Amino acid sequence: MVKINLRMNLADFINKPYEKEVIDKLDIIFKDSIKFYLIMWYEDGKVSSNDIKKFLLKHESDLHFKTTIKVGKELKINDFVWYDIINEKDNDNSNRIRFQYTYSSDEGVLKGLEEFHKCAKFCTSDKPVKRQKRNDYESSNSR
Repeated sequence: MVKINLRMNLADFINKPYEKEVIDKLDIIFKDSIKFYLIMWYEDGKVSSNDIKKFLLKHESDLHFKTTIKVGKELKINDFVWYDIINEKDNDNSNRIRFQYTYSSDEGVLKGLEEFHKCAKFCTSDKPVKRQKRNDYESSNSR
């Protein structure tokens, strides 16, 4: 079983017109039988603690999955991110990230969530059973 986690910059969608769309898309992905952990990060000073509190109270019922909010984008030595949705100005090309979606426009977060959904669905869905090639009709001296 693959441990799927998704990392996003909270400052890129909090208090934006498409904030509710981001939360709705996360809910759709969760309801599609994709179990994942959400890691949201922000740079110190970019988001106020009051905004975070309002955000959590407003979307508490919509976030059905384990959610962590961190200050700073740096990954610790044992951290691993399965899918990272990141703005190109914040990209650091860490080797502890499996998949990464980089965007340049504000609404790129939504496109990144669509790509995460496709990737996670593919990686967690049942794979077709491969048929075994039969060779029992060959004699053992065929070589």
